[in-house]
Amino acid sequence: MKNRSSSSTRVISASAASWVRILIMVFTQVALIPIYLGSWSAQTFGAWLLMQAIWSVVTLVDVAYQDYVGYECLGLGASQRHKIALIICSASPIAFFIAIWDIFLVWWIVHMGLLGKWIPGDPELIRQCGLALILQAGTWLISGSQGGLVVRWLIPLGYNPQLSWWGAFYALITALVPAVAVIYGANLIEAAISLFGVTLLFNLIFFIALALIFRNEKMGLVMPNIKNGISLWFKSIWLIAKGLTEISRQQGTRVILSPLVGTGEMAAFSVMRTGANFALQGLNTVSGPVLPELIRFLEMRDQERMEGAFAIVWLILSVALSPMVVVIQFIAPTLFPIWTHNKIDFDSWTFGALSLSVLVLAISQPAVAIIQGKNSVRAQFLVSLIGTLIAIAGMYILIPIYGIRSAACSLLAAELICLSLNVFWAKQLLKKNGLEWPWRSFRTLVASILATAAGMIAIDFFTSYLSKVFLILTLITQICIAKWYWNHLPLLVRNQAVTLIFKVKAISLIRRIIHL
Repeated sequence: MKNRSSSSTRVISASAASWVRILIMVFTQVALIPIYLGSWSAQTFGAWLLMQAIWSVVTLVDVAYQDYVGYECLGLGASQRHKIALIICSASPIAFFIAIWDIFLVWWIVHMGLLGKWIPGDPELIRQCGLALILQAGTWLISGSQGGLVVRWLIPLGYNPQLSWWGAFYALITALVPAVAVIYGANLIEAAISLFGVTLLFNLIFFIALALIFRNEKMGLVMPNIKNGISLWFKSIWLIAKGLTEISRQQGTRVILSPLVGTGEMAAFSVMRTGANFALQGLNTVSGPVLPELIRFLEMRDQERMEGAFAIVWLILSVALSPMVVVIQFIAPTLFPIWTHNKIDFDSWTFGALSLSVLVLAISQPAVAIIQGKNSVRAQFLVSLIGTLIAIAGMYILIPIYGIRSAACSLLAAELICLSLNVFWAKQLLKKNGLEWPWRSFRTLVASILATAAGMIAIDFFTSYLSKVFLILTLITQICIAKWYWNHLPLLVRNQAVTLIFKVKAISLIRRIIHL
């Protein structure tokens, strides 16, 4: 049966799948950390997180290449099926050889004893982590290297909703199965075996479902053009470089922290970063659908509607994310010890700096979208490189003195520098298109973040009674700033913002069901 659903239906279904996946991720991150820490030591849990971080770095080239190939296919559209098939089939051998390279790279990491520097003092844990990495690389070669390309083949043909629901189910089972194994006494390598076993089983069923789609659509493989596949790889180098710097600042933090402070402290840093990850995921559910609209208004050179797209992301920041961050900062000292079985000490400054980093990242999203929409790849790379160098330098210099607290502050400083650079480049690109950067709105959002930071410091500094007072005062201040921001937006911008909210939020699905 062909995929003939309407565009609005596909958008609604894909949005609902995204929300479900995020709810799964939030639930599993909150619920599973106590399970792991209830059965494992903080050092073992840190090694588990380290393994995932190393693998994220190893597969950077694979993912960047697949993303670039996917963008090429999206640009062609559903009508160019043969060209899409040619691109995917030409990329397939290259993706396979990259996966072979991943296996060699993992073997080199294990053989050279690098894991011993990241997980000092526990030979058995080092051995298990090395075996888990090799197993991960083999699993990727069998399923991920080609499966990612097939997914990107079908997205331009309108199958994004189905693939999104498959992705939500995959996120659920790959989170639950290792945790269940840990409950029944599994060590690190046994948990890894359960994870990779369920991954292979899922992909087997997934590939069967994809084969049925290909048969119904009467699509087949074509003779690959290796030269074209290699050309695509060279074109993806800037994207690879950008991805390398981004992942070095995100997942790579674990790799840097392990030899400096140990896997136990690295686990503490990662766990305290969970709240920031929630805020970032909440932002992505809104910014993801809105940013393409922003690019469309940019091409139309429509200042007011462009500011309407800005307003969506920035309203979510001022109305939802900033108050949420303050409330979590207030309740975290009480809940954190219960959540982690008292195996990880809570540091309010680390937690607060990581949360503020997400707010800074949120305010920069429209500027980032403008740079991406204008395909300024080198600007993207330079911003990411500068931010990463600042973060890494700050960690190496300050961690021996101040511990993981300085790692969080280094990430916050890096995000502030990236914000400044992104706004600078976005302002230049807008000027070339006869548009202006909305400085008044931007300054309002900066004030909101400063109020959030001041409130978090006051909550941490004062006693229990006064901290409650400052919590209430901070929330009132944020409400006033958000209200002022909304009231000073032009009427057309407010109408545009409301239209986009109803267009992209999951509430659209509820409204559709009601009308049925």
